[in-house]
Amino acid sequence: MGISPSLERAASGSTDAEKEVDKLRRAIEQNAGQEKDKFEVMIADSLSAAKITDAVTISENFSIKTEYTSEIGIDKIAAVIMGALEVAILAQKPGTPNPATSPEALSAYSGLVASVAEAAKSTSNASASLAYSMNRLAPGMYAFLYATSFVLKDEALFGTESVTSTGIFYKFIQSIDDIKNTAKFGEAVIDAESLLHWKTLQARLITRVDLGEITFAEWAILDGQYAGAIEAAQNRLYGTTPDPKEVSRLGVISNTERDALTAAIEALARKGGKLSAVAQVSKTRLQASYY
Repeated sequence: MGISPSLERAASGSTDAEKEVDKLRRAIEQNAGQEKDKFEVMIADSLSAAKITDAVTISENFSIKTEYTSEIGIDKIAAVIMGALEVAILAQKPGTPNPATSPEALSAYSGLVASVAEAAKSTSNASASLAYSMNRLAPGMYAFLYATSFVLKDEALFGTESVTSTGIFYKFIQSIDDIKNTAKFGEAVIDAESLLHWKTLQARLITRVDLGEITFAEWAILDGQYAGAIEAAQNRLYGTTPDPKEVSRLGVISNTERDALTAAIEALARKGGKLSAVAQVSKTRLQASYY
């Protein structure tokens, strides 16, 4: 059990004070089963909301700290949990991405651990909501915290200060599905950017024809190649039978590009012949929100 140095000094030499502190510890321990059940329900609700169905526990435990209510015992409680976190990271299934374990990241989580434990000292509903936390530490790895506490007031033994014993539950889980979904999200971001680039390049072909940089025959070849690249990106994003509304959300060229395309369409239309046909292809695409 972690007791703050100041409380330990106050209790040392006093059998009655030591007994009262021990009672607090036992109260937390006796209530641990009931509180653990609450914690598990919270975790289940959080996982359900996050649509995680393959959660595997890689580490879990329970730790207690006892201190004056006015103290914030960051170091001891955080050190226990951070040590467990580092072990949990090593215990992940081989081949999974390694979470961010920079000193800055660990320091940030250490501060969160302390804040969750601190929230349990208050009986207000607002603070109670802060005594539970779910955090996605990295793709595939989630950490859960839940704190509960008991308070003792005895002026004869501890003066005007009250003493709080806080129990904090922690659990680390791994989700392979989450890792896969993260990878898919990354791929989607890349495909969306690729789609926009190809559509912009395709739209600019009209201006290049108008400026005489490429011929009608070269436009036909390049337009077909760009169309193939666009279709491939769309298939990766939406499947082979995409919803047109979904497709129109991405790959939308900028207003500047659209203005340039409109001007080129008008210019080519005036020139007639094959160039007018090029203009009509682009005009049809523009009207169909293809660009």
